[in-house]
Amino acid sequence: MKTTDILISEYQTQGCEIAFNEVYMQYSDKAFAIARSRARYYGVDQAEAESEANIALYKAITAYDLAGGFEPFLIKLVKFYVRDLGRKQLRQATRDSEFSEDAATSTGNEPELAAIKKEQRELLRNLTDSTNDKSRQALAAFASTKTFSFREAGKLLGVEHKTVQNRIRKISAGSQHVSLNEYITA
Repeated sequence: MKTTDILISEYQTQGCEIAFNEVYMQYSDKAFAIARSRARYYGVDQAEAESEANIALYKAITAYDLAGGFEPFLIKLVKFYVRDLGRKQLRQATRDSEFSEDAATSTGNEPELAAIKKEQRELLRNLTDSTNDKSRQALAAFASTKTFSFREAGKLLGVEHKTVQNRIRKISAGSQHVSLNEYITA
């Protein structure tokens, strides 16, 4: 019985299909098992993962340079292909959800929403112009956090989160008809 390296070399140099089939039969079960395992890890359909493993096995046989072992090379390639499939599906799902959110929010009253946003921004600009620097810094730090968190803003400024919250509330106290939520959404 020939070794894997010899069989791969025969296929790569002479195009021997028998050598390819022997290597394929020897490693296909292992490649598919790894693909199924990784499919569960990445939340990918097992049939699609096995399809990627099939492609990876073909690429491994054609691209293997006889350096190191073939099996570790194949395992790494299968894991890479399945991981890449999982990432592609995740990106697609994210794009689809963003598209559906955009479609759900576009109800035909965009001019009204734009006018409300413009009014809120003007109100916010007027309020921030008439306040002190510390309150403005607190508001800027709050707005710069991804989650709109008083704690994160406090960490950025080096103060307690209650201090940030109180400084922002001072801004809204400057106007009787404005609540905290109105200018946070602006």
